[in-house]
Formats: sequence, C-alpha cells, structure tokens
Amino acid sequence: MLAVLAVAGVLAVRFMDSGHDLAVDSIAVLPITANDASATGRALEDGITNSLIDSLSQLPNVRVMSRSAVAQYRGKEVDPVTVGRQLNVKAVVTGQLVQQGESIDLTVELVNARDDSHIWGKQYSRKMSEILSLQEELARNLSSRLMPKLPGDAREKLANQGTADPEAYQLYVRGLTYQDTLNFDGWKRGLEFLQKAVKRDPNYAMAYAAMAHSYSWLGYLGGMPEKEARAKATETATRAVQLNDSLAEAHAALGFAAMFNWEWQLSERELRRALQINPNLAQAHMY
Repeated sequence: MLAVLAVAGVLAVRFMDSGHDLAVDSIAVLPITANDASATGRALEDGITNSLIDSLSQLPNVRVMSRSAVAQYRGKEVDPVTVGRQLNVKAVVTGQLVQQGESIDLTVELVNARDDSHIWGKQYSRKMSEILSLQEELARNLSSRLMPKLPGDAREKLANQGTADPEAYQLYVRGLTYQDTLNFDGWKRGLEFLQKAVKRDPNYAMAYAAMAHSYSWLGYLGGMPEKEARAKATETATRAVQLNDSLAEAHAALGFAAMFNWEWQLSERELRRALQINPNLAQAHMY
C-alpha cells in the first residue's frame, strides 16, 4: 500500500477523447447483471461488483462510488451518461455475467460518462472454481488501464481478495449483501454468513472486520446484549488487525468498536490509520 501512496501525488488517469485529455478522477462500478436470478447468481453479481469497488477505491486520486450509491441501479437499464450526471463521475464500469453450469462468461466495459464512448473492455471465460482468480485478474487489468504507471507490487495488492477459498469468499459477499440493508435483520443474517466464512477460512481478515461491524450495530440496535456485543466487536476487529495490519477495513472496524467502548483516543487513532492506508474508505470517513 505504501507503493500506492508514494505515487499518489504524481499519477493522473487520462485517456484521449476526441483529441482532448479526459481525466478520470471519479468512477462508478454499476452492479454486475447476471442471467441467473438465484441466490448463487446474486452472490456472483455482488462478489464481482464489490471486489471491483474495493480494489479501485485503493487507487490514488480516484473517487470511487460506494456499494450503497450504485445499488439504486440494480436491475435497471440505465445509460452511463445518466449515471455520470447523477453520481457526478467521469467514467462508469458495466458488466454482464452469463453462467452455464460450471462455466461463466463475464463481459466488462469502461465507458466515458460524458459521451457514452467506449474506453476499455474485455471478455473473460472461466470455470466457477476460478471465480477468485477471475476477480483478481479483472482488478489488475482495470487498474492497469486506469493507471499504467502503477507499480506491479501495488497492483497485486489491489487485486488481493483476502482468501484463497472461493466458498469463503461467496459467504463473505452474502454477508455484505445482508449488511447493506442497514436494518436489524440484515445485520443479524449478515453475521451468520460471515461466521460461516471465517469457519471456512480462519485467517480471513476481511470477514472478521465485517463481523465486528455486525456486532457493533447489533449491540447498538438491541439485537444482542450491549456488553456482549461490544466485547465481540472488539475481539473480531482485533483479530482482523492481527491477521492483516495493512487492511484498512480492519482498522476501521477496530476504530468503530472502540467508539462504542468510549475509547476515544483508540478510535481516533484506528480510524485515521484506516484512512492513511485507504483514503477512499467510505466507512472510515463516516465513522
């Protein structure tokens, strides 16, 4: 991540557009659409969309819209120009996923939100078992197109999914999908999937960080005894930081848990650490 920050002041995302430089300093990843409306298809949609948002948000000097900001476009036919105007972004990423048995075909396009012109696109054909490597390759390719001068080691960090277990990742994504409902049932159901994710992969730092958020909110909303919720939020957030000290989400989770424990200095320190690692992390800004 230090390699990413080191070039933050000198890199700009530019494309030639009708003879003029187009500076892409803001982008929206629209929800990937799939031909499968089942829970598995929804998990694939959310997984690829969330993976791209998380990866691109770590690019320096690029504002990436959050999952909640783009969720309004799920299942709708919208043109990139309209999205660009509504979200005030320069470029939009769209994608279509077709699943046939154990095979998946993914088509992704990066579009100029000013005039709907094509900037970049690619089609991927993979097996379901290769979904994690597909998401990593997509993140690398898109970040390379956005920032050709980004060092290779920084680009690898952007593409890291945090687990080598595809099932653990799908459980993690299902947990985030429920969390995004921002209600009691969502936090509770999300926690159940996240617990399954860390059972599959006990070293999954991202899942532990997400669990900490669920515990914090369930305690706040009265979904479980407050004292127990605060303890579990601190425990899982601390575990996330121990597993991956360079993970912004882990420090944000620990900062949020500290807030509920009235540990103001710890909360401030951890949230600032999260933003130092990833200045675009929306939840850290919110907290």
